[in-house]
Amino acid sequence: NIIESLLKSVCNWLEQDAPESLKQRWLWHCYALMGNSKPLREGLTRDWVINRLIEGYDPQVFIDLLTQAETIAFEELQYAEAYKHRSIKTRLINGPQFQLSDFNKLNIILLTTAPLSAINELISLHHQLSVADLGILSIALWHRNEKTQALSTANWCFQRFLSEERLYNNHGHDELYKNNIELTLTAKILCDEDYINSRIRTNKIKKWNEEWIILLCQTSCLNNNFEQLLDVINELNDEAAKKLLSEKVFLLGYLEEVEFNNWDNLDLFNSSSLGKAIHILENNSFTQSYLDYDNDKHFLVYKREQLIFSYKDYFFDNFFQHLAAQGDFLHLPIRSYSNSVKVELYNLLVDLCDHIVGLIEFGENFSFFDIYSLLNSSELPIDFHYKDTGEVIKFKNTWFEICLIINLIINKKRIKLLDF
Repeated sequence: NIIESLLKSVCNWLEQDAPESLKQRWLWHCYALMGNSKPLREGLTRDWVINRLIEGYDPQVFIDLLTQAETIAFEELQYAEAYKHRSIKTRLINGPQFQLSDFNKLNIILLTTAPLSAINELISLHHQLSVADLGILSIALWHRNEKTQALSTANWCFQRFLSEERLYNNHGHDELYKNNIELTLTAKILCDEDYINSRIRTNKIKKWNEEWIILLCQTSCLNNNFEQLLDVINELNDEAAKKLLSEKVFLLGYLEEVEFNNWDNLDLFNSSSLGKAIHILENNSFTQSYLDYDNDKHFLVYKREQLIFSYKDYFFDNFFQHLAAQGDFLHLPIRSYSNSVKVELYNLLVDLCDHIVGLIEFGENFSFFDIYSLLNSSELPIDFHYKDTGEVIKFKNTWFEICLIINLIINKKRIKLLDF
């Protein structure tokens, strides 16, 4: 009787005064404990669960509720209903993390748009959250412009990671470790303005591997931290890392309307083919070149295992070489006896590059959509193998990125979402 009276009071409070997140989590559960399971069993529809997930609620909440509804239905011999609850629960257990390439980003988006009550509940339960969950929450708080709470959560995430790091001993390649360190670093770089400076002061930044440098580049672009990238690049000796950073410095610089024609930092320009091309364009130091055609059919011959250079790097290597050419100019196409689809894609990139350089040399105005649509009028190789299909998709995605960069360095303006 005491429990029932307390449950009744709890139900009244949940229904009338409780935050929405607590109401969604506990109201139907408490009704069922009092013997009224109808709201629970009828309310847990597929659409209702999807809407709650969109609002940012933890799937485990609904897994627990569906388990309760399934158990009650089974005990009452309502097998069809029990099966319905079980099927929805199974979909949640086998959730989208197994269907997406980056489930973390989806979680960040959901929490960024979630009701404040759901966010407050997660913050109150921070001691129960995993390293990954704390990192996701911190990044979402930063996007919600709750910078103070975002920093506190990032620090919780960092301390939790350090305390658990001994568990990852000799497991540096495990997915769990990689996921945790990626989210932890992203949260700290994004939310703690002094974090990278502290790595520089202690010379720890010089020990960062390529994956961490890529993460730093991505995060610095997210918060438009142009100066931070410059500080880091001056500390690094690794050429590959400097190349990655220099490219992001230029892209961020264009977004921040930096006048690169006034720069005399040749080391930065010379760190990558993109930088060299930008130096030529900014200083108007190119002259019109003339494409020759090789009647004797010379080729660059590669084995299959040698065709490993990225499409973006290959494009900008040729882009710089063409801009830097004086007088007659000739590309040697690639040939391989392995019948790799990459050969045709690399050669197509060169043709697209030559077309764009021609537009630049003759002073033609063009937009992002003009150069991106060049691919539609090009002959993409026909794929005969499922691996070729994946390679062509990868090529198309890289071409989109290349066009964004070309638009930025030539037109010096962003692409707006409304333009699409």
